[in-house]
Amino acid sequence: MTTTSKSRPAENWSGKPVTTRQMMRWIRSYEKSYFNNERLVSGIEIKHKLPQIACLGLFSFIEISDDILRSEKLVRILLLHELIHSKLFLQSHSRDKKQEHGHGPRFRAEIKRLMSAGAYDKLL
Repeated sequence: MTTTSKSRPAENWSGKPVTTRQMMRWIRSYEKSYFNNERLVSGIEIKHKLPQIACLGLFSFIEISDDILRSEKLVRILLLHELIHSKLFLQSHSRDKKQEHGHGPRFRAEIKRLMSAGAYDKLL
């Protein structure tokens, strides 16, 4: 496998940035396929130099760093990750449960569920 000068797999870095429109199409597809068609994300904001590569912002907006937009696979993995955070947040908020922040047991169970359902096929 060839790599770029930053030791990243060359096939993952297309050179053309992923657009907000593409990301929203993937999100809607993931919501339909893996989250019972529940609307989990309202939109995406691309930020320059976030301290992390992405986060779930206020009102179910995903904030994503422009640093990763050249890797379609990485963006797709990241969107699935943030959809899980959104789902868990909405579940805990609507049911007055103690909210689980981070990547605890409920988050890991969702990752496993998505992996079994094929969400990460061809991405990992």
